[in-house]
Amino acid sequence: MRKFLSRYGDAMFMMAMVGAFVAMGTLLLRQGYLSMQGWQTDFETRTVTLGELTVWQERDITVPIDAPTFASIKSVHWLDDDAWVIALELNGESRAYPLGVLVNHQIVNDVMQGIPIAVTYCPMCNSALIFKSHVGDQVLRFGVSGATRNSGFLMWDDMTQSWWQQFTGEAIVGDYIGTRLEVLPSKIVTWKAFSKWHPMGRVLAGDETLGPLTYSPERITQYQQIEPTVDKPLDKRLPAKERVLAAIVNNEAVAYPFSLLAMWGVVNDTVGGETVVAFWQAGDQEQGNGVEEGQHVGMAVLFYRTVEGQTLTFVLREGSIVDEETGSRWTIFGKAIQGPLKNTYLEQVNSSAYYWFAWINTYPETRLFTGR
Repeated sequence: MRKFLSRYGDAMFMMAMVGAFVAMGTLLLRQGYLSMQGWQTDFETRTVTLGELTVWQERDITVPIDAPTFASIKSVHWLDDDAWVIALELNGESRAYPLGVLVNHQIVNDVMQGIPIAVTYCPMCNSALIFKSHVGDQVLRFGVSGATRNSGFLMWDDMTQSWWQQFTGEAIVGDYIGTRLEVLPSKIVTWKAFSKWHPMGRVLAGDETLGPLTYSPERITQYQQIEPTVDKPLDKRLPAKERVLAAIVNNEAVAYPFSLLAMWGVVNDTVGGETVVAFWQAGDQEQGNGVEEGQHVGMAVLFYRTVEGQTLTFVLREGSIVDEETGSRWTIFGKAIQGPLKNTYLEQVNSSAYYWFAWINTYPETRLFTGR
């Protein structure tokens, strides 16, 4: 029997009502009724049309975690080895934010190494992004607006009540329009991988003050059943919800399908004039862990592959990632654990795993890796 941590009441009723609320929410936005719900947002200042937005619940009905607590690796027994977590490494400190928790909160307002951050997850787009949560000297608290655009949820800040697209970290409505939050490199990995390579790390325990809610990875799978709503025809080169490892390097966007990464294991590439490498490590494909049957699911991370002026070429050798130049062995976290480069870290490219429809709809000029 799968283990899970029961903390909050069931949220599936909300998900079942999404479809019914979409049309009504869009109508309310277009007719200007949104201001009646207590917003102080300047809706006349925006970079998108109101018709692109859908409001389907009141703000912070999906409750962000504002006072996160963390547990040690050894004390955590409720996470399965194959549970997915967002891993953040910052100045020698490591934290894991389980997707089974984030799927019910979508935002964790946190501070790490003295840096205010917003850990965010959109289950509809499979976008897990961590932002520095300040603009200039102003630290912002982010909440869930209850609105979406192209199936991606919109955040709001507590200072100006501007609306921010989680997928890009850009304010699209309100005083902060055009402002982009700085993204911190993070990875979606299994709990087993995180706990193995970061034994001194800490894991988000959820917010016990909010009542009982079931923290379970099955909720991720349930979100996968919802059809995406976008403002342009879907790009059919890949299934809408195929996962891709995607990034923008020097204004060039690239996407690596998980189906091909699973075959290749390692992809050496050049993007935006920079030499990069995509690492892949297989994960569990069991149903009920946020995975649909037949999908290629694993851990994928993009790194720059130049170390101290030397460009490395990576290969799979007997199941391990090895560079041909020194023979050093590397982990999915970009750390050399054997060989001449032992304890050397590759610099991570700001990249993450997304659903194809969400990425290509936002960045239509993306180069799709085809293996050729």
